[in-house]
Amino acid sequence: MLDAQKKTEKSILGDGILRNEESIVTEPQVGDPRFLQGIQWCIERRCKLLGLDAPVRQDITTLGESLDIGAWMTDRKKRIEEASGLEEIE
Repeated sequence: MLDAQKKTEKSILGDGILRNEESIVTEPQVGDPRFLQGIQWCIERRCKLLGLDAPVRQDITTLGESLDIGAWMTDRKKRIEEASGLEEIE
């Protein structure tokens, strides 16, 4: 169990002398903070399942690079021609 520590300072005037006293008080905490971490995980998971979070953009085809469809089609056409032995596909 974790304990909470609290620092206190006091200024005391006695016999014409100003004294500063500092003390640290340790108080036991009730409960386990891991319980609240589990609750937080459940809330985050529920929000994700219900679609309450902003959508996550995922690029699984181009790895972040721009895609030139014309160049891709020309390259694909050349590969098909080479593989099939045809001269040109129209």
